[in-house]
Parts: sequence; structure tokens; C-alpha cells
Amino acid sequence: MPTKPDVSHPGVELLGQKISYPTTKWGAVSVLGVVLGICILVALLTYWAKPKDVREFIQMGIVGLNGKVESTHSQYVIQFWTPSAKTKSANATDLEEWEKLDSDDKVIKFGEHLRVDKEHISGFRRYEVYGAGRAQPKYGYWWVLTVSRDYTLPEFVGTYRSFWGSTKPIYVEVLNEGGYW
Repeated sequence: MPTKPDVSHPGVELLGQKISYPTTKWGAVSVLGVVLGICILVALLTYWAKPKDVREFIQMGIVGLNGKVESTHSQYVIQFWTPSAKTKSANATDLEEWEKLDSDDKVIKFGEHLRVDKEHISGFRRYEVYGAGRAQPKYGYWWVLTVSRDYTLPEFVGTYRSFWGSTKPIYVEVLNEGGYW
């Protein structure tokens, strides 16, 4: 047999917890004060939080031996895909000739080719990946390239195209700190 609700104490039951309404004007004033305080805090945080402040939490930097952080505001990151020796083993029917490698020798040479431009390219990382975009799923390498601000995307695309022989659009991701555009 269902039990009757307890009506002696007005309130709301939420997830098994009984929350009582304030029964006096001072109780109502205190609840109103808490709600108002939370609203003011959220408004102030929203007003003070600027994109610049948020970027300060997400920064690239080099930590020296003395613990001093050297800012890298003068750099940004380009990420992109290249083929690997496993690319042609994915049985994708839409591979271009430049994507069909017998070994990773050309990939290693591409890394060496990038490192020749030490004035603009600080370094790179590459990861073996498997994925799909507009083309069929395939293996390859995902590169993360740290470059100076005066190294433009058209320069990078020219380097990529001349080395790999690609004539199709190149998908890149650019991570900026402080804005490249």
C-alpha cells in the first residue's frame, strides 16, 4: 500500500532527498542571497574571462635548466598526414601513385628535408595512424610540425607538394597561440 506524502513540511523531493522551502522571511532572504551571490560570481567570471586569459592556460613553452619558461609566441604548429609503407596495404582503391611506398625511406627523407630549414622549422613529431577523411580508410603518418610565424602555410604546401608530388588539396590543422591569421 502506498504511503501518503508528508505534508507537514513543505518542500520538494529530488533524487530521494527532501529539500524544504524556507518557512520564514529570513529563510527566503538567505536563499535569495545565495542565488544572487552565485549569479554575481558567474557574471564577473564571464566578464573577466577574455580569450587572451584562456590562452595563458594553453601555451607552448620551453623550460630551461634553471626552470625559466621561454615563451614560444613566435611559433605555431602545423599538423598534416603523409603516406607510410603500410598505406598501400590498406587495399584502398583511391590511392595515388605518390601514396604507394615500398618502405619508409622516403618518409625519413621527408623529415630530413624539413629539418634543413632550421631557420623556420623548430622540429617535428610523427605518429603512425590509421584513419579516414574524404578518402577511404588508410594507414600513414600524422606529423606535428613547429614553425616560426614567418613560415607561411603556402610555403609549407609548396614544400609538401614538391617533395611528395601531390596535386590534390592538402588537409592541415593549424594550432595557433596568439593568432597566425
